Amino acid sequence: MEIVIKNLSFTANNNKILKNINLEIEENKITGIIGHSGAGKTTLAEVICGVKIPTEGEVHIFESILSKKTVIKKMNEFRKNIGYSYQYSDEQFFSKTVREEIELVLKNYKYAKEQIDYKIKELMEMFNFTKEFLDKNPLKLSNGEKRLVVIASSIAHNPKLVILDEPTVGLDAENKKNIINIIKKLKDEYLKTIIVISHDIDLLIKFADNIAVLNNGELVLSGKKMDVFTNTEIFNKYNIELPTIIKFSEIVKTKSNKKIGYYDDIKDLMKAVYRNV
Repeated sequence: MEIVIKNLSFTANNNKILKNINLEIEENKITGIIGHSGAGKTTLAEVICGVKIPTEGEVHIFESILSKKTVIKKMNEFRKNIGYSYQYSDEQFFSKTVREEIELVLKNYKYAKEQIDYKIKELMEMFNFTKEFLDKNPLKLSNGEKRLVVIASSIAHNPKLVILDEPTVGLDAENKKNIINIIKKLKDEYLKTIIVISHDIDLLIKFADNIAVLNNGELVLSGKKMDVFTNTEIFNKYNIELPTIIKFSEIVKTKSNKKIGYYDDIKDLMKAVYRNV
């Protein structure tokens, strides 16, 4: 396991935001973190990447241990292995052009000019950025374009772990599709370990491998996505919305009294329904 979280708690202003969390993040897989607003999802991500230090417990990541007692002295070296994309794109922009925004990250990690030029060309191909696009002001881009720039900047230095906080929030269907394709490419072609925080459960079921469910700062369920999403008892207990495709499967099973299984793609589900009619 690349990332192992042991007995992790985090307290701020006498408020215990995370409570004794134990979780393993599987290497080269996409792990979705879900839960209500205020459940502690973003705080957990910030602790994993070293933005916040655990009050109790440990984060074992890339052969390093992050805890209150063993705060990593070379934090910049630690964070070099991690790419973090914040929920609000504008908070991550500091430069006048997209090119300068990406260069800023690479310069921070001491990349030489030749290496920076190479990395920018690589990102242009990966994200379909044009030279004209690189000259644009990131604050004047559309929401979908901003998200792409934020993700590109977060992975420019080639981190092992990529954390994406609400990468598709506020985007239309086409832009969501672009983001999903990028996430899949990061995993399948670039062999990244990816954590995605999202309220869009219908989206996560399409591409996540594993799911962790937080409620009021506690980890209440984790595992393979279908094992998690079909645990309707836990979702009902904590009033968390199930993916639409799972709810539909439950309705079909109840009304037809037939076991059709569970699917993450509506086309596969419909084929199963017709086969059992």
